[in-house]
Amino acid sequence: MQLPSQALTHSPTATVLAITSPPKLDTGSSCVEKVTVSVNIAFLDETLNEEIQDGQSLMDASTHPLAHSEEMNKLEKAMRVFEAKGESIAAAQCLQRLGEMLQRTNQYPEATAKLEKAMRVFEGRGESVPAAQCLQRLGEMLQASNRYPEATAKLEKAMRVFEAKGESVAAAQCLQRLGEMLQLSDRYPEAMAKLEKACRVFEVMGESVPAAQCLQRLGEMLQALNQYPEATINLEKAMRVFETMGESVPAAQCLQRLGEMLQATNQYPEATAKFEKAMQVFEVMGQSVPAAQCLQRLGEMLQASRQYSEATTKLEKAMGVFEVMGQSVPTAQCLQRLGEMLQASRQYAEATVKLEKAMWVFEVMGESIPAAVSAEIGRDAASDKSVPRSDGQVREGDAGF
Repeated sequence: MQLPSQALTHSPTATVLAITSPPKLDTGSSCVEKVTVSVNIAFLDETLNEEIQDGQSLMDASTHPLAHSEEMNKLEKAMRVFEAKGESIAAAQCLQRLGEMLQRTNQYPEATAKLEKAMRVFEGRGESVPAAQCLQRLGEMLQASNRYPEATAKLEKAMRVFEAKGESVAAAQCLQRLGEMLQLSDRYPEAMAKLEKACRVFEVMGESVPAAQCLQRLGEMLQALNQYPEATINLEKAMRVFETMGESVPAAQCLQRLGEMLQATNQYPEATAKFEKAMQVFEVMGQSVPAAQCLQRLGEMLQASRQYSEATTKLEKAMGVFEVMGQSVPTAQCLQRLGEMLQASRQYAEATVKLEKAMWVFEVMGESIPAAVSAEIGRDAASDKSVPRSDGQVREGDAGF
């Protein structure tokens, strides 16, 4: 990223450098945002001055793998110069930027330490907006660590500052995060109110990607409430934005959701097309769990169509991924489906083994056992007296899949 010519002033003794880096932060939940940090640097040492004379700037570490450590090194050098010169706000801006970079690479303890230190400086100097930015980042990391009450407190406090200062986009980002946590806590009415409000702000401000993220979340909740037509509208709209902006993974997530609703309404050919397309994207992007989820869905539809051989292949492959990734519940779901097909093929002994394993996992994970599983095990026992049975469960030591 080249600095604009007016941002550079060269003299034998002084240099002024404007650093503007708009990184895409990826903190687990999926809010795409731009952070701009502007720092006026005076009296930089020879190393930084030479870098400027070469026409270089601090690179955006989110788009260039090698730029991350380079940018951090330069920021740390600049911070030391500022500290030596008593420029506390500029030093805190460097510290803030370092914390954001550490956040982006999921180094949360180190990021937290830097952001908290920067925030204290900003608060002490009456710089309320950058202090709120630090608070926002701290809230995002707490959200990513599933510490929702603490995250909520920080994001609400930051949002109030942003609203008071007219920082509408930053306030909407906080609102979006709060809505996401409410969604994950199954508090859909409250979540929808916050996400709809955030979405309107993003749309007015031309922030198309975060607006689409809100639409995606709204679509997911409408899907969970079985309001499929409304969910479809939101998800298709979000998907079009993601595709336009080159955001392939969230576009595939929308496609996956659309496929699930088509499957639920027995529109198997249309659902299959969407799952296969989404799965291809997930595989290319290294998203193994959602790819396996699509494979599981494809297997379920093949099972429903009595294409047991193909269904078994897909479900076994999906189950293998879930096992490796520690996804116990979907593993049990695949076992259940495989057991059902074995039962339908009158292979009662093998069916019972799989169904009992599935039931044990559901119990261990605190999931309600599908009524069909217990009923199927009972039918298998009645149909095949050779199947050894005790209490209808497998021992924990027998549950390795």
